[in-house]
Amino acid sequence: MLSTIKQLKHARQSILHKEERLIFLYGDNEFLLGMATDDLQVSLSRKGVPCLRQDAKIENSESFEEKFLQDSLFTEEMTYIFLNAEQAPKLSQLLQKVSHKKKLKNSVLIVYNKPSVNSLLKTELKRLEAIEVLCNNPKPFEQKDVYEFLCEKEGLNLDQKALELLGEQFGNNFIGFQNELHKISLIKGRTSEKVSWPEIKNFVEGIREEEAFQLTSLLLEKKLPQAQAQINHLLHVGDNALSLLGIISYFCRTALYLKSESSRSKKTSSSSKLPNFLKNRYNRHMHLHSEAALKEALRQCVEADLFLKSRGKSEQLIFLSHILLAL
Repeated sequence: MLSTIKQLKHARQSILHKEERLIFLYGDNEFLLGMATDDLQVSLSRKGVPCLRQDAKIENSESFEEKFLQDSLFTEEMTYIFLNAEQAPKLSQLLQKVSHKKKLKNSVLIVYNKPSVNSLLKTELKRLEAIEVLCNNPKPFEQKDVYEFLCEKEGLNLDQKALELLGEQFGNNFIGFQNELHKISLIKGRTSEKVSWPEIKNFVEGIREEEAFQLTSLLLEKKLPQAQAQINHLLHVGDNALSLLGIISYFCRTALYLKSESSRSKKTSSSSKLPNFLKNRYNRHMHLHSEAALKEALRQCVEADLFLKSRGKSEQLIFLSHILLAL
């Protein structure tokens, strides 16, 4: 399956060239859903196509036919963006009113905030040949696509090392990653030239390269008291708790991915899509970690995101230490 970014770029090209009019965005990653929706809307607006966002759950049969099966009175074409489509129980019945995809007079973006779709809706989407964009939490090897896409949107061209180090710091915390890019762009300006890690590391919020590497090593080797001591030190000297959470979360996701790969194949080295240096570094210590413990720690990471934003350093340390106990 294509990554979210590759699916999004395909959807963008199709709708801009009027090859397809029905786009279905779904998944459980709120940031990626919002990012994909915004990207398609901005791309259409730049082509002069008006876009109107509406709540799908208040849509009825009459207004649906008016929007999708009749020509626009004042513009050549419109795009309707239906939000919260998972809360619209009659969505499948409304789509049944479209006898063929060529009958759609305007473009339609349906935003569905769930990772799975019921069979009836799935049948209608397939019949109308909707282009689907799945916006679930990306696997570790897919995160780079998101980082590069966000850099492109911010007008930055980070070199490979800068991209990897920022990625290791933030993991799936794309909001934090995007905020750092915005700060960098304000300082460096939009540029097509490669931006290296030494150029940005002094004003990037979060911990330094060697400290991120050391903390990850302690987690890998399951030296949890030492990891807790380092977190305490980093918080004390002013490093960001969310950056530390990003490192722990990235560690858990990567370890879980490798365990999953290992259970599917005895030849992990040939089947894994992770970079060899990262895969080898993790695999040396995977026997120390159980899948259940990693999943529990990752669950706590998700819960900790909002908590850490509104707490002092002492409470942040307690919460991060609690996650380490799960490992």
